[in-house]
Amino acid sequence: MMNTEMTTTKDSIAQQSKRHSIENMYPLSPMQEGLLFHTLLSPSGGAYVPQIVLTFTSQSGHEMDGQRLKQAWQDAVSRHSILRTAFYWEQREQPFQIVYHQSVISWEKIWIEQDWRSLSEKEQLAKLNILLVCNRTEPFELNKPGLMRLIWVKGGCDRYYLIWCYHHLILDGWSASRLLQEVFQQYFVLLGKLPPTPRPTGHAYGDYIAWIGKQDVNAAQAFWQTYFQAWEGPISLPILKTAVQPSEQAVQSSVKFSVQSSAQSSVQSSVQFAQQQRPLSPQATQKLKAFAKTHKITLNTVIQAALGLLLSRYCDTPDVVFGATCAGRPTELAGVLSMVGLFMNTLPVRVQTDPTVTVREWLQKLSAQQAATTGYEYISLRELQAWVNKGQSLFDCLLVFENYPASAEMFQGQTDLQLEHIQFDEWTHFPLTLLVSGVEQLTFTAKYRCDQLDAESINRLLGHLNNVITVLLKRPEEPLKNISVLCSAEKKQISAWNKTDVATYPLDQTLPDLFEAQVEKTPDAIALIFKTQTLTYEALNAKANQLAHHLQRKGIGAEQRVAVHLDRSLEMVIALFAILKTGAAYVPLDPSYPKDRLEYMLSDADVSAVLNNHILAGTGQSTTNPQRTLQPDNSAYVIYTSGSTGKPKGVINTHRGLVNRLCWMQQTYGLTTEQRVLHKTPLSFDVSVWEIFWPLLNGATLVIAEPNGHKDNAYLADLIQTQQISILHFVPSMLAAFLEIPKTNDFKALQHIICSGEALPKSLAQAFFQQFPHVSLYNLYGPTEAAIDVTFWHCQSQQALTSHPTVPIGRPIANTQIHLLDSHLHPVPIGIPGEIYIGGIGVARGYHNRPVLTAARFIEVNNITTEHIKESTGESTENYSLRLYKSGDLARYRADGTLEYLGRQDGQVKLRGVRIELGEIEAALCEHAAIRQAVVVLYQHFKDEMLVAYIVKEKAEKIRTEEIKAEAAKPISDLQKDLSDFLSAKLPTIMIPAHFVTLDSLPLTPNGKLNRSALPPLNQADRPAAVAPRTPTEQAIASIWSTVLDLEEISIDDNFFEIGGHSLSATRVNTRLRKHFNIELPLQSLFEYPNLEALATHIETHIEALKIYADSQQQHSGYKEIEL
Repeated sequence: MMNTEMTTTKDSIAQQSKRHSIENMYPLSPMQEGLLFHTLLSPSGGAYVPQIVLTFTSQSGHEMDGQRLKQAWQDAVSRHSILRTAFYWEQREQPFQIVYHQSVISWEKIWIEQDWRSLSEKEQLAKLNILLVCNRTEPFELNKPGLMRLIWVKGGCDRYYLIWCYHHLILDGWSASRLLQEVFQQYFVLLGKLPPTPRPTGHAYGDYIAWIGKQDVNAAQAFWQTYFQAWEGPISLPILKTAVQPSEQAVQSSVKFSVQSSAQSSVQSSVQFAQQQRPLSPQATQKLKAFAKTHKITLNTVIQAALGLLLSRYCDTPDVVFGATCAGRPTELAGVLSMVGLFMNTLPVRVQTDPTVTVREWLQKLSAQQAATTGYEYISLRELQAWVNKGQSLFDCLLVFENYPASAEMFQGQTDLQLEHIQFDEWTHFPLTLLVSGVEQLTFTAKYRCDQLDAESINRLLGHLNNVITVLLKRPEEPLKNISVLCSAEKKQISAWNKTDVATYPLDQTLPDLFEAQVEKTPDAIALIFKTQTLTYEALNAKANQLAHHLQRKGIGAEQRVAVHLDRSLEMVIALFAILKTGAAYVPLDPSYPKDRLEYMLSDADVSAVLNNHILAGTGQSTTNPQRTLQPDNSAYVIYTSGSTGKPKGVINTHRGLVNRLCWMQQTYGLTTEQRVLHKTPLSFDVSVWEIFWPLLNGATLVIAEPNGHKDNAYLADLIQTQQISILHFVPSMLAAFLEIPKTNDFKALQHIICSGEALPKSLAQAFFQQFPHVSLYNLYGPTEAAIDVTFWHCQSQQALTSHPTVPIGRPIANTQIHLLDSHLHPVPIGIPGEIYIGGIGVARGYHNRPVLTAARFIEVNNITTEHIKESTGESTENYSLRLYKSGDLARYRADGTLEYLGRQDGQVKLRGVRIELGEIEAALCEHAAIRQAVVVLYQHFKDEMLVAYIVKEKAEKIRTEEIKAEAAKPISDLQKDLSDFLSAKLPTIMIPAHFVTLDSLPLTPNGKLNRSALPPLNQADRPAAVAPRTPTEQAIASIWSTVLDLEEISIDDNFFEIGGHSLSATRVNTRLRKHFNIELPLQSLFEYPNLEALATHIETHIEALKIYADSQQQHSGYKEIEL
């Protein structure tokens, strides 16, 4: 049971502190190791310190005897060695625990009596609340035995309180319950109200520790690695406010505590906790028990299944893992049921869902899986994490079946004393702990961290869990895919948010119809301004008619496509109207695109003509409006976007969709004939559509920025001021740059700025309102596959101060529906990420010449199960478009119905508003003969974003030409220029990666898929050789790291957790650092400063501060040896 080192340690300690006071010494159990670490990390956090408050009332004249009660507790301490145990971790490779004789116990610190009988009931309650908070957060001295506190309070009106607070290191809930029963039984024996009863002896907690030491660790490792086979890794709860930091993920069970960064901190940051309860009715509880009995499974299995299915829907994955506690008492250990201590363990539960399997079949499988784990519950979570997830955390949600610590049965029929109330209070370090308690009526209690979760999300989660349990019981033969998470109230709410019908728009007309009607209204009004040139509405219409007649004579008509290869100019706008007047659709060709890309687009679009400056010259034709066979559902334009297969794809949008979008915009923003709109967006992006057509359909003036003018903020500022621009558009990243322009207060005419193309950060909205308090800011969202935009949000200055990190994308525009669905087309609950599916008039026709891709992304309702959409809307799908566009964008509903954009779920990104398929760049890179594999990511670098390509070079023996071999052998700096030049001939400039990183191979998950999260960060990739420590402080830290981690070379650039560090090794390093530098260094310091150089700076600053303090006060006591 004890190794040689521990025997030596025991002898040494005994010589220093009276050997006869030590009764035993042994290692920690797996659970104790984890709890010790979390306690050291946050000594005043209050986690893992259960507090039980028992309220008693006695009959008049029958006072409770506090001294006898204390004596009963002393007897329990004498009987159970765990209550006389202290813990040590300093100066040793492994922590250990020592059992002392009872004579060492300091009862004046454990037992406290207070008399509140002179206080009013209100004063007693206030004092009790304060006492409970202070008591639970007061740290225990772990290296001193007696890790519990008992406060005995005499209240008025024959009321008494017993407040028992203990550290979880010594007891679990089952043991606490047994101990309370034993104490009160002995109390009544001491009072002479019960006869003494024989109690089992001879078994102590050390027997359990010895049993653990005999277990087969290799067998446990093989089992758990098989259990997690093909698992792709943990997924955080999507309702968490913040993600787990990398340094926090390196510790056991994903530590998430805020602790003081210095021992001298005057105020320690604290985490706020809250809880909510949701009881099942007694009838529902009985049905649940009967269901479990009928299907020959445990109640625990049903609850775990319900939680697993709920988390599966929340995270949109068929494979979820959460934590659960197990009793941990091995049946083969003699006397285990009479032992008191910490036997409970926390282990992962893996729940896999197959949508085609019935509820009954699935539950039976889970039950068998649960039974298989019972033989391997003795292993520590830390070891398990190391085996299956490289030491990283496995879950952030813990499920606990709670045993009440006491009940009225303790009083053995005593009539003069009643247990009036029991309050049990304990918190874990996990963001969410779900407790299940009760016998006749089950109650679900969610305990959560307020910095990670909010009350609304928890309330919905409890409601969803209740709903899942109810449906599982009712429909055991139903496939899992038909089990709905949403409750009826949530379905009705989402239905109301999608009611956007507007019947007054002229959807039977086309863009040229509406423009020609406007020309009749304002023929002499200025329509276009470009540099010093202007055109009236009448003149614009006449020139467009001339070109339209010319095109019609060339055979151009409805459903044909005409390419526009023109820079921004009056002629470009004329060309657009001319094409539309023929009934054809325009295809924009950006003159800045590479020749290869333009040639592909021309070929793929099968254009009937290309309009350029040469074609536009001398088209002398009639100026009358041409006759045309154009219908609202005919195509208006084909805009090409990046394609994942390596080639761009053309999106076809119709007149009906555009008319709906532009009519909504006019209804919402009320553009007047006196206002001016700036057109600066390249024609190849659909924002240009509303910039051009919205003002010209409503009698306003369109001011056209000169070519490339949108890249010059100084030019734009001058143009906005001189032309008195009222409305313009910015991609958020470009808006941020625009706000740096001085003298923007001169923009007196500016009224509206519209943002779209990428997420609008809250900080940018705040900066905007500081600079433009008089200007309205709008955030719009929409893919190219719909008519420009499908949602909108009017940003308010006070809204920018909310707790949300981004500005929402708002609500659906008129005649548009937004469905948030998971991968199985289930509607997601409020607050849960789901893919945006767009329905309504604005949905595009599809991709030109891509029938397979169109069928995959534009889903025909008749080809999918519509039941779930009906459930979410509460109505028949006949009220909606027959087609939904699968956007690939993720969003979630906020509680008020606004949509919050969350990013992409595939390889598509947006960089400065440009939609980019990373697969297209990767395919282009792999066309280079020197490149074997390539992965491209969007990398966040401070406040900027950039594309980074990770490449694996082709092996030299597989390269045929000497020229390419030489290229592949070049250093990365030279190869980067070659690859940039290579890609420039194939891709637009914005799609060229800013950095290229060479790898020997791409990182893969255990099941062989690309592991993007394992790609090295840019500042770590291709780094130079290790930088040796320079200062004495850096050298000392490097030496300690090298010893603990068994590494020969340590660089000042190294991150402790990236070179093999974990929770226990962090504790060992911290001990050595404290001893070497003779300072009280909090364990949290290593998590806040995992980089060696940063940690050295922190320690040097700390030491210097202590010296200054010592000079003015007194010498710091420094590091002390353990005293026993």
